[in-house]
Amino acid sequence: MTTRARAHVTPAQGRVLDALARTGTTKGAAKVLGVSPRTVEMHASTAAFRLGVRNRLLAVLKWDRLVRAGEKPVSHQAGRTPLATTIYRLAARPEGTTSSEVAVAADVTVSEANSRLGQLVRSGKVRRGEHKRNGRIVFHLVEESS
Repeated sequence: MTTRARAHVTPAQGRVLDALARTGTTKGAAKVLGVSPRTVEMHASTAAFRLGVRNRLLAVLKWDRLVRAGEKPVSHQAGRTPLATTIYRLAARPEGTTSSEVAVAADVTVSEANSRLGQLVRSGKVRRGEHKRNGRIVFHLVEESS
């Protein structure tokens, strides 16, 4: 397995393969990751294609073999944008941000994004509001007064 082939497995796909290796089931991996079983299936299928294997089971086995061989999988490499930095960047926009936007931008689950957003709201760094037209919950950066 070359590094080049692994470079095309996204961090989310790597986390799904890790969870599948730990739990052994799609439902178990979905519960651990806080996503739907269908999301797990889709990420694992795409990872299988990118790893050059025929199915999800072979993708998990190949991924696990890479981890055991000491090769750092893409999902564990440094360089990922910290979640709080992503939140601050998105919440600073005039329209604010939603937890779904944060999750996609930071490549985390929506529950992870919600958890961190809740911490920042409680700390007073981000405020929670409601979108005027569609009623969705949005988050805005709180301006620090000098």
